[in-house]
Amino acid sequence: MVTKNVHNISSTELWFLFSLHSPAIIIGFPDPTLGFLADEIEDISRRARDSLLKKRVITRDNGQWIIHEPIAGWIRSITAPKHSIIIMRHDKGSVDLTRSFYFTGDQIIALYSEGSNECTIGPVENIRAIHEFMLEPFLSTVYSDNSDSPIEISEKDLAKAQNQIKEEQITQAKETLNSSFIVEEQLNRFIQAMSNPNTRLSLVAFLHRDQAGSLKETKGFSIIAGEQDIWSFRPMSSDLNCVQVSSITKLSLENTITTFLPQLDGSS
Repeated sequence: MVTKNVHNISSTELWFLFSLHSPAIIIGFPDPTLGFLADEIEDISRRARDSLLKKRVITRDNGQWIIHEPIAGWIRSITAPKHSIIIMRHDKGSVDLTRSFYFTGDQIIALYSEGSNECTIGPVENIRAIHEFMLEPFLSTVYSDNSDSPIEISEKDLAKAQNQIKEEQITQAKETLNSSFIVEEQLNRFIQAMSNPNTRLSLVAFLHRDQAGSLKETKGFSIIAGEQDIWSFRPMSSDLNCVQVSSITKLSLENTITTFLPQLDGSS
């Protein structure tokens, strides 16, 4: 849990609250009405509205729907954030976890679902809580101190090798990636992590919205941790169609997370 004073709400109720602000899209929140017919969507909206009225989340005043605080402030933050980030994490033997965070002013609002119709929404205690969520799966494993020089792998070769590994064609995957690695031992460690990862972690950040809502920058990285190593993946220039792959330490991972997370207003 990374929030305080959280509120559990259904995805359709949340969709209704967002619709009162008429946002074009909410990053990290899939529209629960996609694929439904117009009359079905109208029924979904009516049931969501009635449920929210019963829970006293909303009221009707002079023909306008009013969202009560503190949820009203959380909805405003999510519909018009300064920064948005999505974190996806999968630990071996566990379900996929996706967390969306919305930075606005001096607060962060978290929004996520655990694969059901129920969503959790609420403010984050502090930015360190996001670090802890991302670093948690790496604390119980002792990783090597390998910090190799970055390797450039074409997106085509990486995708091909991933498919070969999925089909348990390990020899073919090594042949696909062989030209990108100078040291065979390093290639073997990489293949091992790709074949049997303990943790997969990805972060995508949508940064610095101006008053018109335009994005200034989008950036991100992915992590795969095997039995021995933590490997980072960062996209390079789109013209090169390459991914920069590096074996990194836990400290490097923590520094990478710090670099990619946006700062709150007033933070040093």
